[in-house]
Amino acid sequence: MRFSSWHSGTILVAMASVLCAQHPVMEVLAGPGRPSTLLVEHLQKHRVTFVVVDIGLWVQELVGSALGGTWANLEQQRRMQLRDLLASMCERLPAPAQSADVLGGIAHVAHVLLTNDAARALALAPPWRTEIAAVVNGERAPRPWLPAAEPVDWAMASPNGAYVSEHLEPLFRATRYLQVSLEQLTMPQRDAWQSAVEAATAGQQGKVLRVAAVANDSALRMLLGSEVGPMPAVIGPLSPGHSVDRLLLATADPAPWWERLAVVHERGPGKGSDLRTLVLRVAHELATEAPDDDWLAAYGHAGWRRKWLDLADYTYVGVREVDVLAGVLCRGEDVERPRLLVEPLPRSFAALQAAFRDTDAVYAAIGDAPISTDFVQQIGDCLALLDHQRGGTEPPMELLDRVWQMLLHGFDQSQRDCPETRLEGIAGPLRRTGCHLVRIPIRWRGEHTSAVAFHWWVDHREPDGSWRRAAR
Repeated sequence: MRFSSWHSGTILVAMASVLCAQHPVMEVLAGPGRPSTLLVEHLQKHRVTFVVVDIGLWVQELVGSALGGTWANLEQQRRMQLRDLLASMCERLPAPAQSADVLGGIAHVAHVLLTNDAARALALAPPWRTEIAAVVNGERAPRPWLPAAEPVDWAMASPNGAYVSEHLEPLFRATRYLQVSLEQLTMPQRDAWQSAVEAATAGQQGKVLRVAAVANDSALRMLLGSEVGPMPAVIGPLSPGHSVDRLLLATADPAPWWERLAVVHERGPGKGSDLRTLVLRVAHELATEAPDDDWLAAYGHAGWRRKWLDLADYTYVGVREVDVLAGVLCRGEDVERPRLLVEPLPRSFAALQAAFRDTDAVYAAIGDAPISTDFVQQIGDCLALLDHQRGGTEPPMELLDRVWQMLLHGFDQSQRDCPETRLEGIAGPLRRTGCHLVRIPIRWRGEHTSAVAFHWWVDHREPDGSWRRAAR
């Protein structure tokens, strides 16, 4: 038997069990896990009356695959480009026998940090080996070969967010090391470094490297914006800057971390067209859109606002960590179809569509095929179902079939643990959760019942070491 189905921005699977209207609570049923798997397994075991389509499904795809997956691909390419550049420079700049060989020392130390080349490290003079240890251990250390430079606190080179991975940790350390080192060079030394870069990229092989690096840099800027990319083109001087949200720093220190993030969501991003800005605009819409549809009343508008603020936090922290989720696992369908309810967030859905469309420009920049078509179409189906839902009309069966295929098979990504991310102005790291299945009270046609939903949020590590979500 198949029931009529509606679409919504958060997959809420409304259950037959009735919750007391005086106690509107969200009950976690399962998770974290793959959304489609959680849904199928629950429907196989339990009688369900309603399913609400969760906007978080597309937020997860946008943050994890479109933004995070593209970013990881670009950074892996940059890692190989930087490795080839430094290897070529090291051939021309011998391993320094003394601390006075500044440019050779910087090139060789950066290469060791990037490749973990123990043999090359042993060939360096003791002061340079000491510098390698300081960078890897995040220690404060002087730089005697740069007399005018202040000692450096290499804690800044400790990998953060999505860089905490086997392949990207060395890239993070090497990038930070080069940024700081080149910033501390004198102007004649910078000119000499640039000449060494040009010599290392001469010839046909060097031309290939330059072209690839420029293309990679262009895609990174389209992805993250001209001012917040993890590093400009690998060829030439590196920017010492890094991504900082000044609004997050400007929020009053005593404010709880979730209130500080709420201020960021409320203000919203600027007018940039890069994917990072468009994703942050999704977080802004999630935090500020305030639908008043009647079926939301059982859980209360404040309850739904907390849910969508949690998802806005998840989106924001996902941008700041640049997380990666990969893989799709399709499973067979052997469940009844409850009624679908679409979360009434048309502005947020529209912001998602704009962000997905922008991913195609990034993919085109690196020669990959576009990915947005399916997601844009899925969101369009959600909005069409929302129109039927608000208008009180039954949607076409073809539309419902597309939505159900998407819900049961389209969101089954494998997930790795989300990294801890430290944000400026917030004491203690944040960590995005995986997807959870929850039950939420709803009111449908004057009667109080409940719905099963998917939910994402951000946890904060407290001073006692425990992880806790926002106490909204």
